[in-house]
Amino acid sequence: MYKKVIFVAVVICGAVLLFQTKNTAQSTQVISADEASIKITTDISQPSVEHLSNDNAHFTVEPYPKNVPSAGYCMSVRDRVSGNNQSQKKHYKTQAFYAFFNGSSKEFVTDELLHKLSWNEVNSFYRDIAIWEALLEHKVLLARLPHSEQLISTIEGFSHDIMKNQGRYVDFFMQWEDKILPLWQDFSFEAINEAHKMGASDEELVALINTTFSAVPKPILENPYLSPLSGVIKSLLTLQKITAATLLFEQYPELVFFNNKYTAEPQKMTLEIIGQAGYTIDDANTLPRLIKSLNFNQHPFVLNKDEEVFLAHQISPMHCLC
Repeated sequence: MYKKVIFVAVVICGAVLLFQTKNTAQSTQVISADEASIKITTDISQPSVEHLSNDNAHFTVEPYPKNVPSAGYCMSVRDRVSGNNQSQKKHYKTQAFYAFFNGSSKEFVTDELLHKLSWNEVNSFYRDIAIWEALLEHKVLLARLPHSEQLISTIEGFSHDIMKNQGRYVDFFMQWEDKILPLWQDFSFEAINEAHKMGASDEELVALINTTFSAVPKPILENPYLSPLSGVIKSLLTLQKITAATLLFEQYPELVFFNNKYTAEPQKMTLEIIGQAGYTIDDANTLPRLIKSLNFNQHPFVLNKDEEVFLAHQISPMHCLC
């Protein structure tokens, strides 16, 4: 009897356990499926159409914040940002100057610098180096000119510093153009100006200009970075004395020589001047002769984006270049 009771109890317990296990499995499957669906619905829930209706759409203006930076703080931030930018540019130039003074060509270092600085900054960098090379090349001839003592002393001092530091720590050049100007202070333009006022011909003006600068060695007159004639030609073009300017370009072709995108300053200057509003060219043969003297047909002429936009907006003389 005792064994029978134990057997019946075991059977009942087994049946209960089997029922619970089956029920739990079914319950688990249903609950898991429900939870998954609930989770998915929650994760990708989208607003109802009613929520997106125009009736419920509204915009609330947030109040202006009470705690805002002061004007002084904003200016200090701007100054720090500007200072950091200038420091970075100085660092790039220092590296470029170091490469140049240790054997790299000015074209190579300028092209590399173009990845870091603006076109105008890079073009100015190239011009500074070109002036420096011209000063070194013609230092002996420059020393023969009046008022050249200070310039020669500065050239030698700067050369000494470069040699001493092996080209390191150079982040800027002297304002060499300003130091060259005193060389021409004894040259008078009164006769040229007077002749222009009296209606002298272009040939007569050019003859007076050549006489005025007859004491200047020809290699200096021909150098585009040193020659005082560059400024004279600019004045002639501004006065619409195109033939006189053309005669000087033809007489000193080195002034308009260019072989890369950084050495076409006379060409750009000429186009900018003759393309200004109100500039008139009476003789149909004058402009083609000027363009020919600028050697546009001999070398590629490169404009950066800003220069291209500027010249594209100039008036009729530009169309004659086609």
